[in-house]
Amino acid sequence: MKLEKVIIGSLFATILLLSISTAVQAQELTEVNVNEILEKIENGEDVYYENVRIMGELNLREIELKTVSIEQKTSIGSEEELKIVLSEITIRDSIFENNVILSKAQFKKPLNLGGTSFLGKVSFNGSNIEEDITLYSATFNDRVDFSGATFNGRVEFLGATFNDRVDFSGATFNDETFFLSATFNYGHFSDATFNGRVDFLDATFSGFTFFESATFNDDACFAIVTFNGFAEFRSATFNGSSEFHSATFNDPTSFESAIFNNLAEFQGATFNGGANFRRATFDSGVAFNMATFDSGVDFESATFNGNSNFRSATFNYGHFLDAIFNGSVFFHRATFNDEAVFEHATFNGETYFEHATFNDNLIFKDSDFKDDANFYNATFNAYASFSSTFNKVDFSKTKFNDLDLRGIDFECMEVSWSSIENVLVFDGPAYTKLIKNFREIEQFDDADDAYFQYRDLSRANKDLSISNIEESVSKIEDTFFWVTCGYGVKPLYTIGVGAIIVLLFSIFYKVGDGICRLAGNNVSKISLYDAFYFSTITFTTVGFGDWYPKDKYRILVIIEGLLGWLTLALFLISLVNVMIRL
Repeated sequence: MKLEKVIIGSLFATILLLSISTAVQAQELTEVNVNEILEKIENGEDVYYENVRIMGELNLREIELKTVSIEQKTSIGSEEELKIVLSEITIRDSIFENNVILSKAQFKKPLNLGGTSFLGKVSFNGSNIEEDITLYSATFNDRVDFSGATFNGRVEFLGATFNDRVDFSGATFNDETFFLSATFNYGHFSDATFNGRVDFLDATFSGFTFFESATFNDDACFAIVTFNGFAEFRSATFNGSSEFHSATFNDPTSFESAIFNNLAEFQGATFNGGANFRRATFDSGVAFNMATFDSGVDFESATFNGNSNFRSATFNYGHFLDAIFNGSVFFHRATFNDEAVFEHATFNGETYFEHATFNDNLIFKDSDFKDDANFYNATFNAYASFSSTFNKVDFSKTKFNDLDLRGIDFECMEVSWSSIENVLVFDGPAYTKLIKNFREIEQFDDADDAYFQYRDLSRANKDLSISNIEESVSKIEDTFFWVTCGYGVKPLYTIGVGAIIVLLFSIFYKVGDGICRLAGNNVSKISLYDAFYFSTITFTTVGFGDWYPKDKYRILVIIEGLLGWLTLALFLISLVNVMIRL
């Protein structure tokens, strides 16, 4: 049902109710003794009254009627022998001052009690209503019992008001059923079976509502319904489409172990109390787009066999432990304001979290993504853990605050190093996977930067200690390679080290007057430029030229030459690492 049709239907129902109410108020009620009605029913005559006040209790036990043996769906409060009512009963816009007991009866003709008020108890317990029953705009001020009843015709409770408990438990509805704009105080539909379409559009449930183990074999509409008390749909089965769009649940709600065999629509629904969908099964598509879960939602062990739509939904707490998604999953622009847990979840189809916002912790622990996972332009404002298995995962333009990739495994990850370098929790295996991934997707600069940070953090985590010589030696080695070549991925580090060596030895040669020209030692005093020139050709091992070291400085020349060879080797290695990628 389209939303426009839903709104139009709701407006029509409201107008109809107002017109009926106005008509009733304009009439004065005539008193009728209940015995007059019972006598007509006993004689098989049709009953027709409008705008009357019925005095006394209407109870079929007070009259003699033929009976029929019929197998009941439930034995709770029902008998096998039903009294046969052959009368067509029409009592509209009237008032029953006392109880109405029509239980354990078989009504062969239509019942029309529209616009009528019932001041006492009403019971159709265990009855069979073979034709249509109409109770539009009816008002029930005491308890109402339709438990175990069977409705074979059309059922209309359009605009009805139940001010006390109403019990439809175990009832069977074999045709269309309408509760549009009805008002319930306490509604009990446990184990009820709806074989035709049922419509609760714009209904209001003020107290507890139970649809536990109810079966809906055709479409079920709960659009724009308001549940002000606890709503229980535990173990309910929906074989037709189920419409809960724009429904409001102001107290806790349970769909635990419910089965949705057709499309389930919850778009725009508001859950102000906790929502429980544990072990629910959605065999077709499910839509929670633009839904709001103000007190959290629990989908633990739920199974989604079709596509799942959570676009623009708002979660204060989302729990998807052990959930299974066999179709595509859409969380586009969803907002999680509290912790989101997808521990042990399985995603067998494509998964989309594009533009999603996580304002609290996100846990993907031991989850399994069989197909692509897309987190494009998502925002993670708190801790995010992805210790899961991915096929291809896209973190392009994603913003992280505290990223933990410990335990992650993936075939391919699209992410820029700049978006994660300052927020990534250190873990050796995660870093090595990232580095390998960057190289495979030809993000070589990112691979170098990730490798540099990995080696640098590894070095920082090692201690210099006499009690652990091996670790101390390893830290010294790491420090050497960090300074001299940036762990083999920063050639400019090597050039810088070489320049420092040349300058230092230039100063030594200048201050110590450690070199002289071939023409003689006393031709002229050496300048800093001369010392720099000699240091450079010594470092690069191209020969001394027209200069040579004095005796006591020959050892420095040998050391500088060796350092030059070593630096050149480090430079070539770093250059090869950076320039040759394949």
